[in-house]
Amino acid sequence: GVLARIGAPSSPGSSAVVNTPPDYPTGAGAHPDYPTVAGTPTGSPTSPISPISPISPSSPTSPNSSTGSSIPPLLVIPGGTGNSFYKAVWGDMEWKDVVSSLLNESMGRAIDEGINGVGVRYIDLGWIEELNTTFILGASAGIFRHILMEATHMTSIPGRERYQKAAMEVLNAVELFEAEIRVDGSVLAAGRFVLVAVGGARYRGGILPILPLSELNDGLLDVCAVSAQRREDAMSALLQVASGEHIGQPGIFYSKGSTVEVSSEKALPLEYDGEICSQELYDCHLKILQGVLPVISVPN
Repeated sequence: GVLARIGAPSSPGSSAVVNTPPDYPTGAGAHPDYPTVAGTPTGSPTSPISPISPISPSSPTSPNSSTGSSIPPLLVIPGGTGNSFYKAVWGDMEWKDVVSSLLNESMGRAIDEGINGVGVRYIDLGWIEELNTTFILGASAGIFRHILMEATHMTSIPGRERYQKAAMEVLNAVELFEAEIRVDGSVLAAGRFVLVAVGGARYRGGILPILPLSELNDGLLDVCAVSAQRREDAMSALLQVASGEHIGQPGIFYSKGSTVEVSSEKALPLEYDGEICSQELYDCHLKILQGVLPVISVPN
């Protein structure tokens, strides 16, 4: 989905900026399907659209709900491929209904005042220590990376259908990897996996409910590790994930925590927010950044 900050154009030297549509130059983490969170601001000082400022673990947490925030909140619209972040914020609500709700006088006042929980939600981000970058939807090791790589060759196929087609191609030759996953310092699982997903949004690619218990602002990272000893086991487990009924099933390890570590003796097949990781990482440390991103949403 495309993100836009609602507010005045940023002035020279200002850090109050907005996210960009895919046509704009962006920094690390850019992908047509997912909002850019970490990047180098490249927009004109007088332009109303420029990449969002980098956020780090030292960034302040959410503002006091009684005083609001001076940072304009983000509006998410479905301008991407999977639009998973739009789905995370608005569910199945049509974007035209979203816009109509924002024209409501009381909602507009709540947004202007940045009232937490009324017109604005302060959502969590994830942080990848080794890459010095943030993510909104999630980061993963395993099959999601392979699906993204396959999808780069299918640009003629629109929307979520592209990911579906890519997934079918990848499943025919699914690759497994060895890893150990720790949550808040304790071992969650170790062995052979087809997917280890960490994040805050329930869906990836707009269709796969990999983290069904996740909340955008609970201050925790959700972790789902899908183990498999053989390719046949992997396909069966992934079908369970696609149905959303995988929690509690054999070979599915699910947990929540403020820190997650994934380590392997071989380079991890990583992606984050739909960005294929180009670095070879054998250890990946992730942590939660609680309530750092103001997003416009309706109550409940």
